[in-house]
Amino acid sequence: MQGRAKLVVIAGPHEGTEYPLFAGPLIIGRNTQSAAWDICLQDRSVSRPHARLECDAATGVWRIVDLGSANGTLLNDELVTDPTGQVLRDGDVVCIGETELLFSTAGSG
Repeated sequence: MQGRAKLVVIAGPHEGTEYPLFAGPLIIGRNTQSAAWDICLQDRSVSRPHARLECDAATGVWRIVDLGSANGTLLNDELVTDPTGQVLRDGDVVCIGETELLFSTAGSG
């Protein structure tokens, strides 16, 4: 059984905010007046849209995909370049613009 995943802002304008992750795909982007993203960040260096989170329903594995953002998406200080996305593991740090997010799973039961 898969654990409940979440992103926790550990640095940036929304520090301390938690975003529970449910079935994807979920789009992360800059907060604007007409933003329709699943996760909106108040950060000028975030593109609109910036990245997509996907969860494999069969395995519960989450992946992050950069959507051609101007400043790129970093996973543990490495640029996300794979068009199919990169796997997220508990404790990974995602950097989107000036916002750092900790990927966390709450366990398996």
